[in-house]
Amino acid sequence: MRKRILRDYVLVVTAALLCGFLIFYLVVSNIMMEATKKDLHYTLKTLEVFPKEELVQRDEDIAAALEDENSRITIIDADGTVLLDSDVDGEMENHLQRDEVQMALQEGEGYAVRYSTTLEMPMLYVASYSQQQACIYRIAIPYNGLEEYGVLLLPAAIVSFLVASLIALILARKSAVSLTKPLQEIGNEIRRSQDSDKPLTFHSYHYEELNEIADTIKQMQEEIQHYVKRLKREKKIRQEFFDNASHELKTPLTSIRGYGELLKNGVVDDPKQAQECIDHILKETTHMTALITDILMISRLEGNDVVEEKEDIALRSCVEEVRKTLDPSAKENHIRLDVQAEDCVVHMSRKHIEQLLSNLISNSIKYNHENGTVDVFLKSERRRLILVVEDDGIGISKENQKHVFERFYRVDKGRSRKIGGTGLGLSIVKHIVRYYNGTIDLVSKENVGTKISITLPNVVVDDEGEQQA
Repeated sequence: MRKRILRDYVLVVTAALLCGFLIFYLVVSNIMMEATKKDLHYTLKTLEVFPKEELVQRDEDIAAALEDENSRITIIDADGTVLLDSDVDGEMENHLQRDEVQMALQEGEGYAVRYSTTLEMPMLYVASYSQQQACIYRIAIPYNGLEEYGVLLLPAAIVSFLVASLIALILARKSAVSLTKPLQEIGNEIRRSQDSDKPLTFHSYHYEELNEIADTIKQMQEEIQHYVKRLKREKKIRQEFFDNASHELKTPLTSIRGYGELLKNGVVDDPKQAQECIDHILKETTHMTALITDILMISRLEGNDVVEEKEDIALRSCVEEVRKTLDPSAKENHIRLDVQAEDCVVHMSRKHIEQLLSNLISNSIKYNHENGTVDVFLKSERRRLILVVEDDGIGISKENQKHVFERFYRVDKGRSRKIGGTGLGLSIVKHIVRYYNGTIDLVSKENVGTKISITLPNVVVDDEGEQQA
């Protein structure tokens, strides 16, 4: 990169010098031309003072005066006839069509640069029409522009170019260092961070663009580290989930295998005891089925690529169906179940709304005292669905409240196994609420009761069947 910067810098300076030299050449040439034409014009004005006849008679004196100057003075009649030419004796061709003559006749003054076959060199011709003498006075001098000064200018141009190139190399080297050194520091810092896993730290550089690059790299590193931490955390949670799931499945499988071996080996020969073994096997099978169903539900909710089919659901009828399913459990545990639902329509997955209601209400029934109560309220409020489940059961301690929504977490493990819970109900509730960008609020006190409030935004549908936004 440094070599390329040096090369580009020298190329730019060289191009700039060449362009500058060309512009200088054109400007100075033009200045010299105008100055020369002006001087020659003044000379012609001086000649106009003398009558043309007098000058013609003194042609030999004029020729002798200009012999060493390579200059020519010509007097041309208005019809183009050459009356006098200091370099040519005898009759000359008509000069009416010469450029400078035509310009002088039309504008009073005329100029032209062309190769003279007489003197065999480029000449500058300046002509002036004299109304008083009714003729054209013309003067010509050798003219090569700046070319005749080329030998004198070439050494100065070469020295100037070398000095400018040297300065350009010094500046280019300094500029290359000022650019490449920060980039090297940034690269070294990135490698150091990869080896030591430490945060990136960069200096403040003179170039704002480099500071932006450094800031962007730091931001990318922070995002990558955050992403890696999240992956590790999710991996840990997933591993814990699999371990817990394996443990939860191992218990009923062990029980099923034990009862099955008893029946197979003929250890149980009493029909009544055999039926009890079969009942235990079916109970454990049911528990395993419920556990697998809950595991699949959580997996679907955690997979962002899985989109549940939503539909317009009449809230009150859906709640009544869930209540009918849970009524036997409430009566068995002598729990009074009171459900109040507003008559509205929600746009949700039917499975989700049923899971929310079923898990919250069944938990309030299971973890309650005999003759306890469970109150359920559902209503719409500013396009949101508000769901509240409140009981006067055993409650949850402060320490356990922050863990109850974790997978396989049980407040009372002995009681949970006795009543047959999977330990995934509230975790499913949390994931469903998160799926709808909702919120959960838990208020509980031991031996007093628990109240769980859920708010789901933008799920209520208006009377025309359009989702409120």
